[in-house]
Amino acid sequence: MPYSFSADSDRGRRREANEDAALAPIAITCGETMSGILAAVADGVGGAVGGAVASATAIARFRASFLGAQNEAPDERLRQAVQDANAAVHEAGAADAALRGMATTLVAIVAVDRRIWFANVGDSRGYLLQDDDFYQVTTDHSLVADAVHAGVLTPEEAARRPERHVITRSLGQSRTVDVDIHGPLRFSPGDIALLCSDGLHDAVADDAILRTLRRTPIDGSAMELVRIANDAGGPDNVTAVVVRSIGDSASAPVTGRE
Repeated sequence: MPYSFSADSDRGRRREANEDAALAPIAITCGETMSGILAAVADGVGGAVGGAVASATAIARFRASFLGAQNEAPDERLRQAVQDANAAVHEAGAADAALRGMATTLVAIVAVDRRIWFANVGDSRGYLLQDDDFYQVTTDHSLVADAVHAGVLTPEEAARRPERHVITRSLGQSRTVDVDIHGPLRFSPGDIALLCSDGLHDAVADDAILRTLRRTPIDGSAMELVRIANDAGGPDNVTAVVVRSIGDSASAPVTGRE
């Protein structure tokens, strides 16, 4: 099953450095007969020492772990890869006083045989666009998301709260981490998955993200999403990975731009 994609990342208009990192989609195998795609976005926790190191460490360990577990089910490989990434960030922080306390979010997908799984820790998000239905698959691990879930705040109120960036779960905080896995979900030809850091979803409303995905060719869509986030003020680092399912041929390559 082939896919097309684009990936882009930028420090934004107000940050001196980019603490985001991404795994642009790569082809994977599951078992002896199934092939698919793997992608991820990590966002070094704002203000934390070593945010850029944390996100880069998480992405590198996540990729290596997933690719090294060839015989496990996609969802279990995904969960283990995120847990291994957490351990790598935690150990690196514990080993270097200059990096102590570093942490990062992570959101990832694996798509195999018209199915897709999402994993997340923190408030980087995963979305799906299927026909006319565009929705957030992942759940933010943040103070305001917890308040919305409890009925204390509305989503509109939460979007305006100054503590909306305070996350309640991240990679590197402790030796172990709970990983949310969503799926398997349908991922048919024409469906689009979006992974992004909060630099996109905080700056750009979901309906504007949807319009951009609909009107922009996939190979330029991540770059366009980053552009509109910067046009909206670019208050944070911004990263987007966009993946579209385009067919059934197992021999067709993964194509895209980053």
